[in-house]
Amino acid sequence: MESSRRAIDPSTRWRALLLLFGIEERSPEEIASELGVTPRTIYSWKRLHGGLELSAAEQITINSWDKEIQRLKSENDQMREKLTDLTPIRH
Repeated sequence: MESSRRAIDPSTRWRALLLLFGIEERSPEEIASELGVTPRTIYSWKRLHGGLELSAAEQITINSWDKEIQRLKSENDQMREKLTDLTPIRH
């Protein structure tokens, strides 16, 4: 019988932990929704890594990276849309 569990990228786990223990202190439910995992997974990671603390400078750096990632994702979506508009329809 195959497992229905999917592999989760390690960077997703660390991003969740940074959001969970960062300055913003977001709820596990919000983080789970944003990252596409279950709240139960977030609670499990929180239990495993409960002592994680970030300095303000580390959190500011991470927040700036998150903003840049969001900007790049938006730019990528815009470019895909433009490419779709320029691509001829083949029959």
